[in-house]
Amino acid sequence: MKFRMILAAFLCLALGVALTAGGLHWGLIDAEHATVDDLRQTIGTPTPPQATATATALPSISTLAGTGGAPPSDTDSAQTKAAILGDGGPACAAELVEPFAVAVSSNGWIYIADTRQNRVRCIQVSTGIIGPIAGNGEAAYSGDGGAAIHAELNGPTGLALDASGNLYIADTGNNRIRKIVAPVTLDSSITTVAGTGDAGMDPDGVSATAAALNGPMGLCWDSVHGCLVVADTGNNRIVAFSPGGTLTTLAGDGVAGSPASDGLATQNSVLLSHPQGVAVAALAMGCVAGNPTAATLFVADTGNHAVRALTGFSPSDAAASVTLTTLTGGATYAPTFLSPTGLALAYDSADGQDDELTIADVGTNRVLALNVSACTWAAVAGTGNPGSGLGTATGNCLSSTALNGDGGLPQAALLDGPAGVTYDSANQRFLIADTGDGRIRAVTQWNPAASSLVRKR
Repeated sequence: MKFRMILAAFLCLALGVALTAGGLHWGLIDAEHATVDDLRQTIGTPTPPQATATATALPSISTLAGTGGAPPSDTDSAQTKAAILGDGGPACAAELVEPFAVAVSSNGWIYIADTRQNRVRCIQVSTGIIGPIAGNGEAAYSGDGGAAIHAELNGPTGLALDASGNLYIADTGNNRIRKIVAPVTLDSSITTVAGTGDAGMDPDGVSATAAALNGPMGLCWDSVHGCLVVADTGNNRIVAFSPGGTLTTLAGDGVAGSPASDGLATQNSVLLSHPQGVAVAALAMGCVAGNPTAATLFVADTGNHAVRALTGFSPSDAAASVTLTTLTGGATYAPTFLSPTGLALAYDSADGQDDELTIADVGTNRVLALNVSACTWAAVAGTGNPGSGLGTATGNCLSSTALNGDGGLPQAALLDGPAGVTYDSANQRFLIADTGDGRIRAVTQWNPAASSLVRKR
């Protein structure tokens, strides 16, 4: 798969953007010398389109962003690069290069970690227009205290939004976590909130900005405890940072390994192997052992091809007692996973709970869901076969040439190494980072009963 190259190297591109008073207009500028005044324009709060679900509608998949085409080359002119990247135009006609994560804000903006282009880009849902929000395309580190759009990122792979709308970025190649303070606009500043830039591992209790990280990837905001949870992938652990606080290990001890068994354990003794995804639920729910009223941390234990649940974890006590449950990787009732990466919790209208744990499984080219309350598995998208190829956008994603199953059932569609997934609650749809295909896909009207894979414990 094309996705297998994701950690080998990142492209180094540079592009700036400008706005005109007549509305959104993304044009090529001199990114090195442009000032914030050149770009100043509040993004605003779009009105998200209303969901139009009906009881009889069938699930469907479509391409929201990306064409799957070749990225600009170093020899292309600035004008050619701008045309290929597509900023200021419809998202479905823009070029993404191995997008690794996708997130949705409460005001309807969609953020994309355009990993190999060293940028974070955003889509205004009401118009479908795409543009940059952080990163100038250079694979480097700079820009703290200045406009995020002029900052340098290095292979960002994770995104998270907190309850206030602040955007967190796993700046993986820089071994840092960056933050854009809400409201996120084109002149919002960027800061480093965790990591020193050195690839290393510090003990618990170290302040966030003094704590060394090693290739952090997955992020999530833990609304139960009010802290940021980070998959510190290169250190084989999960850590938490409270705003302005210190580092606490939630799982892993720095050495790649696998838990000997499920059951009671000290949270920092639960061994992991290159974890890449995290999610937090307020309750344990049906298939997760432990106190049913305790918060649960879900971890994509990527190197072990498993998903773990730690019930009763504490972001302030690394030695807290937790109950470990393995949800994949050997359980007879579960599908076979190969490098699960992205995790997200989605709302299930059938039982009225946020209990659909959605898993982007890179190695099998699928996105699957576990209803944690009922212990049932279902396919969200993907046949297991990789897809690739060019789409033909005509200015509107809905009229793009059908490719890799667009317009049909999502379980019959082709994905290539999907690394990220999130749930867009305002529009009742899943958004998938179809990494190897260079696209963001949208799955609407999904119903586990219509899935081709339903297994019960």
